[in-house]
Amino acid sequence: MADWVFTKLYKDVFADLTVDATEAKELHDKFEAANPPPDKLVSLRAMAFRIGSEFLSTDGNKDTDVAVLRAINAVVHALEKTCMLPKPIKDDSAFNDEALEDLYRQILTDGSVDQEESKELL
Repeated sequence: MADWVFTKLYKDVFADLTVDATEAKELHDKFEAANPPPDKLVSLRAMAFRIGSEFLSTDGNKDTDVAVLRAINAVVHALEKTCMLPKPIKDDSAFNDEALEDLYRQILTDGSVDQEESKELL
């Protein structure tokens, strides 16, 4: 499917600032039907954020902005659950949730994620 198809789909979803069960199913079906190649998934995720950000309030309305972020999250979630496969775990050592929390705190302290921090997350 062409980018314009997803652009229209995303704009339709974000227009009412909510994603109900019907829209979630429609997203799933569209992604499943399109079966985008792996190299297209990142741009589809980025497109969701780019288009969704157009719906953020200009007057600082927190409720509207939270609704937009939730709608973006729903779109990205549908894409990831439908089209992406988890990376296989190479190491079977115990998961250290404290180390992960420390990493997130360190990265998010300045309110942005630079290229080096992005690599750490991968």
